[in-house]
Amino acid sequence: MPAVGALCKVNGDLQNSHIIPEFFYRLIYDAQPRRFHVVSAILSERESFQQKGLRERLLCRACEQKFGRWEHYAKAAFVDTRGVTITRHKDRITFHNLDYQQFKLFQLSLLWRMGVSTLPFFNDVALGPHEEKLRLALLREDPLQPDQYPCWLVAVEMRGKLLRDWILEPSLIRLDGHHIYWLVITSIMFSFYVGSQPPPTAIMPLFLNKRNEMVVIVRDITDIPCLADTVQRLGTAINARKKSK
Repeated sequence: MPAVGALCKVNGDLQNSHIIPEFFYRLIYDAQPRRFHVVSAILSERESFQQKGLRERLLCRACEQKFGRWEHYAKAAFVDTRGVTITRHKDRITFHNLDYQQFKLFQLSLLWRMGVSTLPFFNDVALGPHEEKLRLALLREDPLQPDQYPCWLVAVEMRGKLLRDWILEPSLIRLDGHHIYWLVITSIMFSFYVGSQPPPTAIMPLFLNKRNEMVVIVRDITDIPCLADTVQRLGTAINARKKSK
């Protein structure tokens, strides 16, 4: 039955749209059977297996294809590192030759989808008036300026190895009047700065810029308090469920 698309606001047959792009889930699927393990830090929630990432009826086919183009570019450039060059230092990775427009639109589309989603997994993301600003920017294919809704990326390690096999639901922290929504997707912590004022000048070099460069910081999980606390609670819940069986 036709319904109004969340992006274009036009009646159409809505697709079962991924909120987090499917290519990220492909990195964590088990081979046989094809599925991924869902584990909660909440003791009362049972562990389960899912065969597809989180989806809901959200976009019409045309808007789905628009987002698909940006996702295809993000996978090629950021995951497969095609068409980019990378320099690695001890605590950071710098991507060169990224397409600013396509990659920034991919980042904005992820933030906006989390904000408009009705799935419980994304309950902590409430964009308020920024939701409509993001919708219009995405509709116009306008990546906005580097200091508008920028995203800071951290590669999360544990004992020197990337934590590739998990996706952690988004959470909110507040810093200097900004709302910062962060989540972890297959070893990468995405932190989106949402506010009416630009973020502090000191951290601007970490964001994607119009020179088509982007820095990814490398940190051990013990140096990221919010993540370390989450992992500790997760481990406690897993061990408690094992003992209760």
